[in-house]
Amino acid sequence: MEDLKDFFSQISWSEEAKLIVWDVGHGNWNEVRVGNNRIFFDIGADKYYRLSDKQNLIEKIAIKEDDVIFIIISHWDVDHYQSLLFFQNETCQKIAGIIAPEFIPHTNTARMVVNYIEQHHIKFFRISGFHKSSKEVELNCIYDSQYLKLYRSRSKKISSRNLDSIVLFVKGNNVDILFTGDQQYHKLYQYILSTNVHDKENKKLILIVPHHGGNSGKLKPDDWEKFNYEKIILSY
Repeated sequence: MEDLKDFFSQISWSEEAKLIVWDVGHGNWNEVRVGNNRIFFDIGADKYYRLSDKQNLIEKIAIKEDDVIFIIISHWDVDHYQSLLFFQNETCQKIAGIIAPEFIPHTNTARMVVNYIEQHHIKFFRISGFHKSSKEVELNCIYDSQYLKLYRSRSKKISSRNLDSIVLFVKGNNVDILFTGDQQYHKLYQYILSTNVHDKENKKLILIVPHHGGNSGKLKPDDWEKFNYEKIILSY
């Protein structure tokens, strides 16, 4: 997708990348930081957080004046996106754009986020998941560069928000990182890991566990035990 190519071409990978998994309670907010470029994969928080908890979280994230922010929302569950509503106006000006699944649920929080994006004139990429010939949920690569791949689920009908999602695969020299959102284990293996991690002996994998460690489809241990893990991180 040409627009995404232009979007991600703004990121300079001249410095070493750093992975941060923020503690947001039962929710998801992950970051890949390269210099002053900050790629947020999800920007959520525990749905039971009080206003003061959310404000403290934003302070802890510590967005600086020269930061450039790129946001990917994996799917439209509130614990994956709601922290955006607590950004100050000056922080919104640092957002290069937001990528999210096209279908937005008819909930108050989702509507508030979309209004927020429009009011602040933030570039908004809504990626379709509909595919008329696909009955099963598939994960298809929609953007591929030297450093990262972006996947979008697609099907005729996806009834679950967890499956109606975007997944990020970051490619490092020695370590790859799979940001899963709440996608299912067997989809992640079938469409991403089985085709991307070729040199399993020398290249390690960091896995951000889907669905906060809860039920996330069928897990076949024989498949997943093939990988050389650097870390397995549970965002909870």
